[in-house]
Amino acid sequence: MSRPQNLAVTATVALAAVATLFGVAGQAAANSGPSAAQKSAEVVLKATGTEDLAVTVATDTTPARASTPVATGTVTVTAPRTAAAPVTSQEPSFGGFGLSLDGATDTTGTRTPDGTVVYPAAKPSTDFAVQATKAGGSRALVTLKDRSASNVQRYKLDLPSDVRIAPDGRGGYDLLKQMGNALVGVGHIDAPWAKDDRGKAVPTHYSLDGNTLVQSVDTNEGTAFPVVADPHFTWGIVTGTAYFNKNETRTIATRADWVGLIAPSLPFPFNTVVEAYKEFIKTYAQHAQQMNMCVKVKSNAQVGIYGGNDGDGYCR
Repeated sequence: MSRPQNLAVTATVALAAVATLFGVAGQAAANSGPSAAQKSAEVVLKATGTEDLAVTVATDTTPARASTPVATGTVTVTAPRTAAAPVTSQEPSFGGFGLSLDGATDTTGTRTPDGTVVYPAAKPSTDFAVQATKAGGSRALVTLKDRSASNVQRYKLDLPSDVRIAPDGRGGYDLLKQMGNALVGVGHIDAPWAKDDRGKAVPTHYSLDGNTLVQSVDTNEGTAFPVVADPHFTWGIVTGTAYFNKNETRTIATRADWVGLIAPSLPFPFNTVVEAYKEFIKTYAQHAQQMNMCVKVKSNAQVGIYGGNDGDGYCR
């Protein structure tokens, strides 16, 4: 998934709406100045824009909730009432996923008209924000307000017991679940990004500490603060991947009845993709077998060959 674009016109409209919501238009705002929530929202929207944001609603228990249809059902993303609680995603086939900012305070979230929820001063010199996205995902954004903010942010991941996390080889992580005759990608954490106040990319990377995602942001003396950094995760099959191991690849390559053996155990939409493209997938499996590798199929019908550490080393 590509990084969000800063669309100037959209952002300007959104910021005007933010100003109205927080009461900064008019004489009262002129006297008191912008609120901490408004300033936090302005910084976040400058970095992300609003083009890919999902429609959210507020409820009695959450400042923002978005329900987005995906291939397997509906993903519901919920922004927490306070920064200390987890951002959650729920999907009927795979259960729930949660992400929380380690060390955050109980500061209450405020929802802007575009659906962004901001938590000013969630940590020392650090704001927090949550945005639900149209693909069934969520951005958890930290704003490092000045040089005293920590360059290392830790996010606790709450995963179902049968889901594991594995590097995707591109700086992000796949969330994988064994489903029948395949290891299926049921979620994804994109490679991280960070931007300074001039819109310049700031080097950043992830590491894992158990089930804690650690983001390091490499600021220097030339960095213009504030800096916005973003873990973006998607829960539920959007363009996930079904990985087949060597035995399963051999079955696909050599058995005439392989679709009947494998497809019924796969979740939708992989079962229908396999049925529709069975001869194409079989050809790929034959090539993979000759190369001592394995075949993989994406839910959007892209077929490939993989090996090594891909799919958490499932090609064995």
